[in-house]
Amino acid sequence: MRANSLDVKFSLGLAAILACILAGVLLGVRQDIEKTKDSIYTHVSQMTREDLKKILVANAIQIGSSIKAELEVALDTVRTLSYLFGASVEVSEYRDPVFNRTVIPKTQIEILKKFPHWTYVYSQWAPDAAIGWDANWRGLSNHDAQGRFLPVAERTANGYQSRTDHLATLESPWYTCPVTTGKDCLTDPLRYEVAGKKQLMTKITSPIYAK
Repeated sequence: MRANSLDVKFSLGLAAILACILAGVLLGVRQDIEKTKDSIYTHVSQMTREDLKKILVANAIQIGSSIKAELEVALDTVRTLSYLFGASVEVSEYRDPVFNRTVIPKTQIEILKKFPHWTYVYSQWAPDAAIGWDANWRGLSNHDAQGRFLPVAERTANGYQSRTDHLATLESPWYTCPVTTGKDCLTDPLRYEVAGKKQLMTKITSPIYAK
């Protein structure tokens, strides 16, 4: 009976030792698995971040190129208009110049029609800089109370119209920038209300030169 008791104790002790060894092995295996999982997760996560970064950079480049192309088209158009309008002032001594205060607003509307994503096409003239004296145009369409020429072509619910830009001042950034620098200018995008909706809009301007 005593031998049996020793055998049982020995068996139990051996079982306990084996259990401890097995637990240690399992613990070691578990730790290795966790380390492997962490390593794989870190690697995959790193790959994911790198891939995401590459995708975002590629998308940003594509969007940037698209925006640049759109701005270049707008800038080329605005620059060409400024050349034409400036030339009209230089030949104003002729009886029938190509562009004058009645033709310019119509020209701006036609340009706006060709670019559906544009909001406005406008020209902002310094006092007495347009063809003819401002005093003769006071309060008329496309002019302010002093006769300054400020035509704005815009879309309406029924089509297009040309109106006076009553918000234009000699301190407006889209006016002072090309005047003071003599260069094409691009204003920072700001939110404006257009047709009852808030839209992000930037303004491209070019100086009108006349000798």
